[in-house]
Amino acid sequence: MNLDKCPRTMLMQKLEDAVEECYYKTCGDGRIRDLEKAKARTQYYRTMAYLVNSWRQLAKDLELEELKEEIENIKQNQGCESCR
Repeated sequence: MNLDKCPRTMLMQKLEDAVEECYYKTCGDGRIRDLEKAKARTQYYRTMAYLVNSWRQLAKDLELEELKEEIENIKQNQGCESCR
């Protein structure tokens, strides 16, 4: 998968899927219960935290991009020459 050409919404969906998988492995029916494998469960928690943080950053970037477009549309609709 080429991430440079991947739309943010698609990346966000992939991150959501990965978070769900991590949640399944840490808290759901797929939970790692063996004490010897507790280290793996801890790693899933760390991975889930990283993925959630990445998702939040993408959501923030997407919202800023949408706000920028909205501001540009408002400027164009007002016909403000000095605003451009």
